[in-house]
Amino acid sequence: MNSPLPIVATPTRPALLGPAHVDFDLTNACNLFCSHCSVSSGKPMPAEAATAEILGIIHQLHELGVMSLTIAGGEPFIRPDIHEILETACSLPGWQVTVITNATFLTAEVVRRVADTCPGLAINVSVDGSTPVRFDYMRHGRRRTPQAQDELFGSVLTGLERTLTAGLDVEVNFTLSKANRDDLLPTYRLVRAMGARRLIAIKFLPAGRGFAQRAEMEFDFATWADYLVELTGLKAAGSIPGLSLSLPSAWEFYLPFKLASLDLAEAARVWRYSAPLEDSWFSGHAGIGDSSGVTDLNVVSNGDVYPITLMSGIPAARCGNMRESVLEDIWNDSQVLQDLRGMTLADLPRTCQTCELGRTCGGGSRARAWILSGRMDGPDAACPLLEAAGS
Repeated sequence: MNSPLPIVATPTRPALLGPAHVDFDLTNACNLFCSHCSVSSGKPMPAEAATAEILGIIHQLHELGVMSLTIAGGEPFIRPDIHEILETACSLPGWQVTVITNATFLTAEVVRRVADTCPGLAINVSVDGSTPVRFDYMRHGRRRTPQAQDELFGSVLTGLERTLTAGLDVEVNFTLSKANRDDLLPTYRLVRAMGARRLIAIKFLPAGRGFAQRAEMEFDFATWADYLVELTGLKAAGSIPGLSLSLPSAWEFYLPFKLASLDLAEAARVWRYSAPLEDSWFSGHAGIGDSSGVTDLNVVSNGDVYPITLMSGIPAARCGNMRESVLEDIWNDSQVLQDLRGMTLADLPRTCQTCELGRTCGGGSRARAWILSGRMDGPDAACPLLEAAGS
C-alpha cells in the first residue's frame, strides 16, 4: 500500500493519515421498514460486496489506522457470512468493533457464537419504543396488525435479553423525534430494567426514507429547546444516569441553554458533552465543526465511500468506490473530502461567521445542509438563528 499523501496540509492544519471512525454498511437489506431510516434500507443494493471483498475492506480500514469500526446495514445479521466478518474484524488488534442490529436475528445460537468468537465486540440494539404499538410506529412504517406488532416487539426484546444474559457489551439506541419524545423515558426505564447499562438517544435528522417523515418527526427548535432543558434537569438530578445524547451538530446542544440564559458549562458537565471544535486535535485539522470526512467516513455495501452515513446516497457526496480504488487513495485524493477538510466558517452563511457560537458550533450539520440546500456549504436550515437572519 502506498504511503499516505498530504491532505490539506498547511502550517496550521496538519495532514490526516486516515479516519478515526468508519461506519461500514454491509448490506442495504433489512427485514424491517423503519419510518426514520436514514439510508432507506429494505432491499439489497445491486452488486453488494461478497465476503472476500468485505474482508479485504476491513483489512484496509485496519491498516489505515481506523480506531473505531461500526458494522451496520440494513440489518447486518441478515447476511449469512456475518459471523466470519465479525470474527475477522474482532481478531484485528487496536480498534473497537461495534455492530448495530435490530436484534430479530439474535437467536440463542447466534448470541452464543458471537460471545465465544468475537472478543471485545460491542453490540448496539435499536429499541425505538416501550410498547409494541410505539415500537411499530418507528420501526415498521407499514403499520402491521396487533399480533404482528406483539411478535416483532417480543422478538426484539428477546434478542436484547439474550445479549445481556450472555454478558456481552450492550447498549441500546433510540431514535429521538418530535413524534416519540414522550416515549423516550418509558423506553429508557424498560431497557434499564432488563440490564442495559446505557441508552443513547439519537436525535432524528431527515435523511433517506426519513426525509418523507420530516414534518412529523423533526423537532422545531422551541419544542427541542424545552425538551432538552427538561431532560437536563432530570439528568442533573441523577434520575437518568444511563441516558446519553447523540446530536447532529453542536448548536442543538448549546443554543437551547444560551437562549434560556442557562449555564452552558454546567449543562456540558451534566451530559459530558463537548463540541468537536472544543477538542484541540480536531480544531487543528478542521475549520468547521462537522466531523464528516475529517474523523468520520462511511463505506456502503457496493463499495461506495461517503464522508458520513447521513450523506450516503447523495450523488455529489460520493468520494469514490473501493472496487475501483484502495481506501487510502480515496481518503487522500477525493475532491469531496478535500473540500470538506478545507472548509472554514468564511465559506458558510454570514450568520455563522458572526454568531457567538460560531467557533464552538462550527456551522452546524453539513449533512443536513447538503440534504436541504443541495450544497455542502449551504445553511443548516434547522438552526433558528439562520432562520431569524433570513440566511
